[in-house]
This record gives sequence, structure tokens and C-alpha cells, in this order.
Amino acid sequence: MASYFLGFGSQLLISYYFGTSSSLDEYWVAFSIINLLCFYTGAFKEALVPIMHQSKDAKEAGGVLSAALLLLSGIAILSVILLILIQDMLVALVADGNEVDDRSIGLILYWFLPSILFFVLSETMNALLACYDKIIFQTMARLSGSVAMIACLFLYAASLGVKSMVIGVVLSQIFVLFFSAIALKVQGIKLAKPRFSVFMLGKFHKLFWSLLLTYFLAQGYAIYERSVMLAMKSGTIASFQYGVTLTNVIVSVIAYPLANLLWPRFLNSNAEKNIDDAIFTALRSTAVLYAVLLIICLFCFSNSYRIVEIVYARGAFDSASIDLASKTFRAAIFTAIPIGFFSVFGRFLMSVGAGYAFALVSVIVSFSGIAVLAVSSFLGNYNFVLFHWLISNSIGTLFCVIIFFRKFQISEYTVRIWFFWLFKVSIIVMLLGICYEQLTIKFGANRSIVYTAIDGGVFFVAAWLGLNIFRLIDIYKPNLNFKA
Repeated sequence: MASYFLGFGSQLLISYYFGTSSSLDEYWVAFSIINLLCFYTGAFKEALVPIMHQSKDAKEAGGVLSAALLLLSGIAILSVILLILIQDMLVALVADGNEVDDRSIGLILYWFLPSILFFVLSETMNALLACYDKIIFQTMARLSGSVAMIACLFLYAASLGVKSMVIGVVLSQIFVLFFSAIALKVQGIKLAKPRFSVFMLGKFHKLFWSLLLTYFLAQGYAIYERSVMLAMKSGTIASFQYGVTLTNVIVSVIAYPLANLLWPRFLNSNAEKNIDDAIFTALRSTAVLYAVLLIICLFCFSNSYRIVEIVYARGAFDSASIDLASKTFRAAIFTAIPIGFFSVFGRFLMSVGAGYAFALVSVIVSFSGIAVLAVSSFLGNYNFVLFHWLISNSIGTLFCVIIFFRKFQISEYTVRIWFFWLFKVSIIVMLLGICYEQLTIKFGANRSIVYTAIDGGVFFVAAWLGLNIFRLIDIYKPNLNFKA
């Protein structure tokens, strides 16, 4: 959590120095190209972690680590060479026909070249710490990376512009790599004779290739998003990133901790063959999570302008930036709900060995987002573009819920109870939101941080009391029938 808030601190510095400038748009375009060239990293590290965890001793694990680092280094170097050779084509693919400076994007990409190698190695090394429960070292690595980014922005943003962000990214990756290496050394894992044979195992291949398509589509989706948004008003990409960042604050504070808290319980229930208990927990948790997120998202939607103003309105973040960022924040905020659902149901599916379903939903999210962007671009309705994140995640989460209900043969009675409960909560909270909106319009709203916090607290308490009055918190009480 601390590393995330430090990362959010770097976003505040970015908004202070760059606002929603075209140069920041160019940075995000270059960043998405780099991520596309490193798309294999996520699939590789996810497939590598189980192999490392199953190693018999430190020597064998060292051999697996050495082979992984050599293989990844070779692929990363090829990625660097590929970027140098086809850089102009990649930039043209994203930015052709849009009013951006292709040369500026190309220059940023050259500054990013070292980060390809460091990103691949640092992400893999840091992920391997999960095998040995080195959470403290993992956190220290992330914290040091965030501090490096903040320091670079503070020292060099005024003189180097967005290049200071690139330097910060590279330094943060170096710090993550350094602390991760120390943690593995403490565990007794040292480089040894490479064991490339482990990568020929069917277990590794099955997981790696299934995830590879998922990660490739996700990065392709991001590239296409940047391309479509470049055709919109200058600063749209940057403002959308600010909206996504604020939405992720809610998800990271509420949804992800809940999912991580439930994960061990899901694993234990699966080990004890007590799936019904895990199902009941998942349904209860997502129902309450929905109520909490809906209340918060509705308040943020109604107060998007003053929230953006309170958080970002400093330095280069002028009134035009506030207008644009508040618009994108309103379009993005409700995405916290499907992401929250997916985090819980996704953990459940992973716990019971249904990882294929998790990958399938990720693919559906990417295809849905690309389709929304394509249709919006074809129709010339660029306001609709801003909702692609919400629509794609909603479609993906709907499929995740359907898979959950069908795979575990949950009774129609339970399905009706769960959906009807969500419907009733939606009606009550949204009616309260409409009343709040009308009161705000009539009496105005104080834009200070204190009054906004008080407003939020009063709104949340009023909504929760409304749910209690209509006895909708009784979702805890029924002994639901899970099997037909």
C-alpha cells in the first residue's frame, strides 16, 4: 500500500510539471510502445514462479534462475535491436495522421532503450520473491523504485521535461532489480549452471503460451487506445491517465486488499473440498463490495471537478487541464466496480485451478476494448472513446460471473437472489445520488478538501443507513442454496 501511495505521489509531481501537455501525451505513447515490446515478460514470470517454487533446493533454483535471466536477457536485447530497426514504423503505426511530433516520440524511445532490459529482469526477479514469502523485500524494492522516480522528477523535470520521467523509470527498475537480487541471495539463491531443460516442461509451456496471448492483446489494446486518443484533443491521453490513476486509488484501497484477504480462504476451502463455503464467501463479499464501491463511485462522479481540482490543480495543471481530467475521471470512475468484481472472482477461479477462465476473461476485455475504440473512431464519436475502459471491463466481468455460476452449478434461486440484491442496492443508492446532485446544484458545493471529505462521509453514511432501512444488509443472513 505504501509503495502504491508513493507511486501516486509521482503522479502528483507529473501533473505539477506537465499538466495535460502534448509532451506528456508523447511520453505515454512511447511508454506503450516499450510495454508492447516487453509483452512476453508477464507471461514468462507467471509461468516461472511455479517452477522456482517446486525446485528441490537452492542450487537447483539457482540453475533455473540463471537460465531464466540468460534467456530473458537475450530476448530483451533482440527487442532493443528490433526497436532500433522498426522505430519509425511503430511510431507511424500509432501516431500517423495525428498532430504530434513523431521525432519527439522517437527521441523518447531512444531514451527508453535501457529500460527494456532492466524492466524484463527487474519484473521477473521481483516476482520470484513471492516463491519465498519475501514480502518485505518485495515492498522495499517497489518503495525504492517509487522514491527514485520522485527524486528524478523533483530534480530534473524542470530542465529535462518528460525525459526526467524516462530516467526515473530506468532508475526505479535498477533499484527493484538490486533489492530483489539481495532478497534472493539472503534466501540462498545464487547463480549456478543454467538449467534450460525446465523450460521444455509441458507445465511451463501450457501456462506460458496461454498467458502470452493475453499479455500481447493487453498491450495491443493499450497501443490502439493511444492511437485513437491522439486524434482527439491534445492532452486527452494524459488526462485519461489521471482519471485511471484516481480510479485505481479506490480499487487499490478497497477491492485489492479484500481480494488478497479472501485468497487464502479460497485456497483453504479448495484444499478441504469445501467449495460451497468459498462460493458463499465470494457472493457475500462481492455483494457488499458492490454497495461500497457504488456509493464511493457515485460520490466521485458527482464531485469529479472538485476532486480533480483538490488533487491535481497545481503548477502546470491549469483550468483547462482540470476540465479535461474531470471529464475523463467521470468516464473512468465506475470501472472500479467491474475491476473489484473481477479481482475477487478471478482469485476464486485461480484458487480452484480454473486459470484458463481468468485468461479467457482477460482476452475478452482486450477484444471488447478494441471493438469499442474501433466503432467510436469509425463513427467519429470521440466522447464515447473515454468509456472504453468501463465498457470493456464490464463485459469481461460479466463473462467472469457467468463462468463462475455455470462452472460451479450454482442454483437459479441463488443467482436470482444475488442479482436482485444488486439491483435493489443500485436503485436506492442512485436515488440518493440524484437527491444529492440536486442539493449540490441548489446550494452549491464548497471546494475545500475538508468540506469535500465531510460531504463524502455524510453521503456514505446516508447511503449505508438507506440500505439498512430497507434491510439490504441482510445479504449476510440468508442460508443460500448453492446447488440445484
